[in-house]
Amino acid sequence: MLVWEDPTYRQPRKLRPSCSRRATYSAPNRPMWLEHAAAFEPFYRQQEAGRTPVLFLLGARQAARSLQLSSAPGLAGLAGGRERFVLLGFWRQQRLVVVERVLPSSGPYTPLFLDATTVTPGKQMEAIRESVEDYEYFVMLRDAVAAARASGRGGAATDRAESLLKTGPARVLEGATAESLKWHVPKDRGRADRVRLEVLAAIAELAGK
Repeated sequence: MLVWEDPTYRQPRKLRPSCSRRATYSAPNRPMWLEHAAAFEPFYRQQEAGRTPVLFLLGARQAARSLQLSSAPGLAGLAGGRERFVLLGFWRQQRLVVVERVLPSSGPYTPLFLDATTVTPGKQMEAIRESVEDYEYFVMLRDAVAAARASGRGGAATDRAESLLKTGPARVLEGATAESLKWHVPKDRGRADRVRLEVLAAIAELAGK
C-alpha cells in the first residue's frame, strides 16, 4: 500500500514524525515552501536522504488562470530537476467540474477547459508540457557532458556545459516567491527562455555542430 501525505504546515517540523516515517510520498506545498524556505529546505532534505520519496507539488491556493506561465508551471519542471524530487504534480487538475461552476470567483483551479464531452488544454497546461521539455534539455546536457568526459573530450566547452548544469536551474528560479507565481506581478519573464537557449547551444557545441 502506498501512503500519500499532503502536509500544509508552514513549519513542517510540527508534522508528527510517525506520519513522515509511514508516508510513501510527501507533497509539500510550493507557495509555502517559497515563503518559509529556511524551515522547509532542511526538513525535506532530511526526508529525501532517508527512505521517504518527496513529491514536489505546485500549490493549490491559487486559481490556475491567475498564475504566470513562465514562473509557475513552466519553472516547476526546472525546480523538480534541481531539487531531485521523484515526481512533479499539479493539484488543480483534481478539482471537480461542479466546483468550477458553483464557485467561479475562486477558480477555476484546473488548467483545462471542460464541458460535457470535451477536454481542451489551456495555456497553463501547455506550460506544464513545456516545463517537462525544459527539464529534458538539462538531462540531455548532463548526458552530453558525461559522454564528453568518458571519451576524454574535456576542455573549455565541457567545463562551460558542466557549469551550466549546476547554475542554470538556480538562475531560472532566482527571486521566486509565492507572490511572484501570479501573472500580474512584475518579473523577468524571459529568463527561462534565455537559459533554455544556452542549454541548447551547449549541447550543440559538445556535439561539434
